[in-house]
Amino acid sequence: MTLTKLCVATRLQPKLIDFFNQLRDYSEEEFSVTLYRVAEYLYANEISFIISSDMQMKSGFENSEVKLKNSSKENFNLSIEFQKHEKCDGTTANSDDEIFEYFDKPLRENGLQIGFIDTKYIEEPVEYTFFIHKISDKETVKNALNKIGYNYYEKTYYR
Repeated sequence: MTLTKLCVATRLQPKLIDFFNQLRDYSEEEFSVTLYRVAEYLYANEISFIISSDMQMKSGFENSEVKLKNSSKENFNLSIEFQKHEKCDGTTANSDDEIFEYFDKPLRENGLQIGFIDTKYIEEPVEYTFFIHKISDKETVKNALNKIGYNYYEKTYYR
């Protein structure tokens, strides 16, 4: 519930918390199903919170950009524009570093950052699962994610 309170708009929190309270507790071998069910619910209810994307594909890049804009607006009341960069135009395969650098700087300039959910045990090695949170909440977010069984990591490029 901590992640919801820190990363989701107040008006959307009750609906999401109700869903979490009704979510089935999956066993160890089905642990990744929980994250999948949450992602399905967020998508079906148009809640901009957890984002999964294959950043090596144009559609994944564009989808992530739209979702990050929506999340920053909906959850933090900030309109963030990402400056177009020739290396990250979504028309060619880019390194992950180039792509996340494109998103990182404007978010950090507005007190936000991307937090990644470590899904290395899930069969999608090129897919990233991430969300936006306030920089000042990083340790609390990290601890909350650890409590539900996931590791947190970040990539930072902004200096």
